[in-house]
Amino acid sequence: MESSEAGRKPPGPREAGHEAGFGEDAVLLLLQWLADRGVVAALSSGDGYGSPWTFHGLPGPDIATELRHGVETTGASISECLRSARPLLRAAGLPACEGPWNTDSVEGAGALTLDWMTDRGMNVFLKADGQRRTPGWTFLVSGGPLSGTLRSDGGRAEKCLGLMLSELRRHGLEVPV
Repeated sequence: MESSEAGRKPPGPREAGHEAGFGEDAVLLLLQWLADRGVVAALSSGDGYGSPWTFHGLPGPDIATELRHGVETTGASISECLRSARPLLRAAGLPACEGPWNTDSVEGAGALTLDWMTDRGMNVFLKADGQRRTPGWTFLVSGGPLSGTLRSDGGRAEKCLGLMLSELRRHGLEVPV
């Protein structure tokens, strides 16, 4: 007799990202919320090994957005960086009564995974691009134990991160999620 599990395929990258909890991560939800409003939102950590995080929120020329001007912040952690970005985004015209504004927590599976990468010396760049006709995500990782640059793209955060986790595992890294 076959069990119902026997015919199941292992989760694909999108499902792997969703199962890891990326779909509920406050960092990723905030970036997606911004992209849904036409903002190009990017997080990066330049040279790994605890380097500061930088957030950029930019209005673009193609899709109308309530963001009146660009916003840039830096912080020692993703949480610190985005906590300082939220009031600047409000001051630049985004409505504070909507979206993921009212939570103090910006840490979740996505933020912890990104911090895990920088702790291992990897450079990280994550962009939610609201200027595309359909908001899209780009994720680049290089440095540390990697010999080159890895890239994944997706329409949603959990798919993009799920694809990146699969790539990192293929390169022999034991990813914690």
